[in-house]
Amino acid sequence: MSAPVMSGGAKEHIIDIVRKYTKPISLYVGLALVLGITYVRQIPARIRSHANSSIARLTLFLVTLLVADMYSWTYGLMAALFSILIVAVSPRIEGFEDDTDIKLVIQKRRWFVEEVMGENPIGISEDKVSTKAIQDQGNSVSTGK
Repeated sequence: MSAPVMSGGAKEHIIDIVRKYTKPISLYVGLALVLGITYVRQIPARIRSHANSSIARLTLFLVTLLVADMYSWTYGLMAALFSILIVAVSPRIEGFEDDTDIKLVIQKRRWFVEEVMGENPIGISEDKVSTKAIQDQGNSVSTGK
């Protein structure tokens, strides 16, 4: 005699629910991907900045593979496009620190340009500018005869 196999009951109901709601969930995923691709720049910068980390890139890659495997290759392509766009528009963090020192303007008399433009600055970040002369690289050939 063989072991009894459950038929009907909760197992059948769960399978029926999964089959019934597969199509709407697929449509919602597609709609979310289209909206994400279209409005990728409206995602807050705080969230987009996290997309540039190694863990987030790996997660985006795995989610793209999961979407392509579970739904279709077109949804996988849209997920890949969304991943590329969110990494491309994420704010970059520079390796340099902003060490500018802001000095308060205490002069009563303003510069001529400030008077003409109607500016009334209360602080200045750069009061001295260093420039370097243009240097010849020595690669030019003279055409003298």
